Amino acid sequence: MSEAREGGRRGLIPSASVLLLRDGPDGVETFVVVRHRRSSSFAGMLVFPGGQVDDADAAPDLLARCSDLDPEQAARRLAGRLSPPDRALAQYVGGLRELFEEAGVLLARKDGDWLAPGRGVPSLEEMRHSLHEGSTDLLALSREHGFELAPGALSFFAHWITPEQVATRFDTRFFVATLPPGQEARHDGRETSSGEWLRPAEALARYRRGEAQLVPPTFVLLSELARLPDAASAHAAAVAREVTTILPRWFGAPDGSTAFLYPGDVAYEGGEVDRPGPRRRLVVRDGLFEEVVAD
Repeated sequence: MSEAREGGRRGLIPSASVLLLRDGPDGVETFVVVRHRRSSSFAGMLVFPGGQVDDADAAPDLLARCSDLDPEQAARRLAGRLSPPDRALAQYVGGLRELFEEAGVLLARKDGDWLAPGRGVPSLEEMRHSLHEGSTDLLALSREHGFELAPGALSFFAHWITPEQVATRFDTRFFVATLPPGQEARHDGRETSSGEWLRPAEALARYRRGEAQLVPPTFVLLSELARLPDAASAHAAAVAREVTTILPRWFGAPDGSTAFLYPGDVAYEGGEVDRPGPRRRLVVRDGLFEEVVAD
């Protein structure tokens, strides 16, 4: 994940994160990474690959290398929440780039086929290394090796904004993607210290055993994935849903417990948190998150 710019503390940092999926013998699996302890954001946390959307992600020449999604289509997929349309497509490109940098998976096609070693391109790991070293960029790589980016393979799944009480705040769009044939996922060893495929339920079990640290969006999204049987179902759910922007609002109860309220909660717009009504909140009990959803 790209480190926050200095100005990020004064406003929201546009970010994109990708829930990379594959179908395993016991159901859907997702690739998760652990952020390095030295990271300025989410240090030591189990997260999905992702990071800051840079200005370069909206470069016209780079957007022109997108073969299956144009700016207007991207804007419609994001429900018109970003303008101009180039900014919407940049969200997809940023997620695609971060997925490659952090997980080594590149959503791109050459001559209509998914990019993979031996299909007219060098090692994807070599290309990722050159990106990390700053000797090239995604646009130059696509031109040199004749591939086109495939942001259309990303399905918009969720939109979270960091609570106002946090100093460094991210405006993050989450996408789901399926591992392309012929590619493998590997953590980068730079911004992430480990990476592995896990069933969402196992990732949550590790969290409850104290073996993994999660932030609220990761916890909630893993919980959603745990209810889906396969990658195709995740994409179908993304297409069918109306994504609600989640800006959690924190509250502390008199008994010392805490919770994050979501849009639709009876107390989200203010008032008594214990009064009857819908519950859309993440409660912290004994140091662990517990999602409470009730009408």
